[in-house]
Amino acid sequence: MSSKPHICKSKPHVLVPPSPYAPRSSASGVQAEKPKQRTGRPKQTARAEPIPEPLWTRLPTSLNYHAAQERMNLREFLLRFSHLSEIARGHLEELEEVGSGTLGYPDPEKECSSVSESRLATWISEPALKGIFVGLLTILSRDSELDGEVQVITKAIQGIKAAGVNLNKIWAALAALRENSSVVLPDPLPRPASITRLGTSSVALAQDASHSIVLYTAQLVPAVSALTDRMLQTKMVREDFDRAAAQEKDLSRAARELTAEENKRWKVLFDAKDGTRDSRRATRTAHKDALTAIEHAHKVAMTECLPRFAPLGRDADGRVYFVLSPGMIEREAAVDLLEGGRGEVKWGKRRGIADEAQRKRMRYWSWHLAVWGRKPKGAHVAKVARGEDAEDDEESEGWWGFWEPTEVAKLSEWLAAQYGIEIETKNASKDAEGVPIDEATKVHPTAAQDSEGKARGRPSNASSTADTSAEASSSRIRTFASLNRESSHDDHEDVRTSDSDDGDDSLYSRVDSRGQPVPRRQDLIALVWRLREYADLLNWRIKRASKESKEGAEKAEGSDKGKAVRKEEAIPTQTFYGK
Repeated sequence: MSSKPHICKSKPHVLVPPSPYAPRSSASGVQAEKPKQRTGRPKQTARAEPIPEPLWTRLPTSLNYHAAQERMNLREFLLRFSHLSEIARGHLEELEEVGSGTLGYPDPEKECSSVSESRLATWISEPALKGIFVGLLTILSRDSELDGEVQVITKAIQGIKAAGVNLNKIWAALAALRENSSVVLPDPLPRPASITRLGTSSVALAQDASHSIVLYTAQLVPAVSALTDRMLQTKMVREDFDRAAAQEKDLSRAARELTAEENKRWKVLFDAKDGTRDSRRATRTAHKDALTAIEHAHKVAMTECLPRFAPLGRDADGRVYFVLSPGMIEREAAVDLLEGGRGEVKWGKRRGIADEAQRKRMRYWSWHLAVWGRKPKGAHVAKVARGEDAEDDEESEGWWGFWEPTEVAKLSEWLAAQYGIEIETKNASKDAEGVPIDEATKVHPTAAQDSEGKARGRPSNASSTADTSAEASSSRIRTFASLNRESSHDDHEDVRTSDSDDGDDSLYSRVDSRGQPVPRRQDLIALVWRLREYADLLNWRIKRASKESKEGAEKAEGSDKGKAVRKEEAIPTQTFYGK
């Protein structure tokens, strides 16, 4: 029986549609690539602007903090009350050179006081010191509270006038005044031990232990300081603060009237719309410069009404920032401008003092910013000139100067970046007001991307005007701030600290382990803004007072005569102002 062959029944072929989720294959069996998804442009991250690095330059002085502050206080006091003392302008101008030379070394076996320095720095000339003593004693002789001592004071004035420029005779007259009146005068600073050559009269005095040998005017700085402190108690000085308040109102009113007149003149020119595009641009520039001149002239003129002298502020590293007010010539020019005059700065024999070569030397302290303390780690330091001592010690305190307005502006931006301050916003955040800046929370310029910086100690021993340390309490330097406890308001009152107490210690909410005051955030914001304003003011003063700026303006004005102004070329500011 034959078996039937087995027939395989194949399953029917069913067409299955391809899954939309499965990758398609090409005819060759190669898997096709996935379609690329369209993506937009990547978001551009804002590049962090580089933090400016100001140039730190050593000031050419051997003075320590207390000695330099004492001389700055004397300069500001004598300029503030120069109309009462009738001291010659030439003598007052010498006070601007706080101390750049060195007069040997004192006796190393004697301990230096807190207001003296290991090296005695030069000061003013003998005729200038003589004129200052005569002026101060003249005010004391007119005080009603010293009626019983007028004869003694008058005799001292006559003795100083008859002494010529002999400092020993001048001190002898002052010593007699100290013995026969209630006027308290400290002994002169010791002369440098390296000075061994003495005159015949000095040798005779050296043999008398009761007499001090005075060879340099710098030795009599404490005596001048004591007389200024005594002047603060006179009725004449107290009444002058009321006069200054009235003068302040007059100057402010004059500035407002000039500003209104300039705005009115500009509105007429703007509505007329005459001239070419370049001429309208030049007119607009002149209008802005006119408003700037009125603003800065008002600030300079207001220095005659200062109720006090104090530093700009201090940062969290303990550095203290000082600026001196403009001199008498600039003040008179500023008042003349507010009164409707040209406000021309006439230097006379001192022409060229505002030029770059003079400012770079930093001998005249009203033309630069002075900073006391340690320089920041990694900071750019100016090269030391040949013949000067180079101090590379990172931990040493000293005086630093910024004589270029651009460097002062960089310093302001550097501080703002270091402490996370927005310069463009004038108002401090409410939650940050009154909060001290700790070293662990500030942003360091070397690590701007980090949220926290490394903690660093506060090295400075200096305070704004009075120290809280035990050493400073025994040698506190008084200023003419003690007679007026109200500070003037300014444009940035909302971010500035109130200067309502005698010392600046009250401006800070607490002190560190070394007894140094710690600035609050609002104090740092105020310091940043004050530095910016000083940079603008210094730049304006240089343009008006510098011989180089004037000659450049005259050259530019002469070359443009009879020529059309090129397109996209602005007329120099000096063409309109500062001639």
